[in-house]
Amino acid sequence: MTSLIIFLCVGILSAQSDSSRAQTPIVFGSIYPAFVSTFSTKEQPFYAFEMNTALIGFKTDIAKKASAILIYDVTRTTSDIVVVDSNNHPLTVN
Repeated sequence: MTSLIIFLCVGILSAQSDSSRAQTPIVFGSIYPAFVSTFSTKEQPFYAFEMNTALIGFKTDIAKKASAILIYDVTRTTSDIVVVDSNNHPLTVN
């Protein structure tokens, strides 16, 4: 993460002429969620929200014909989070 911050600072502080200026760097995020529910009338309803994958990234041009994309998978750092459903049953976070 430190190298990403240094990379951002170097990119912002570097001076370029207007004719050779690259596109503005892009910071992006993608979340891939899921919602689970039971519709059984015999038991108490079960509702759950899952976040299977969440990505954050940074894209920039490093030369006229080369670009760089850095992607970090946020869901790999969420293994210590405890999630429960509406019935207070624990759910696993992968």
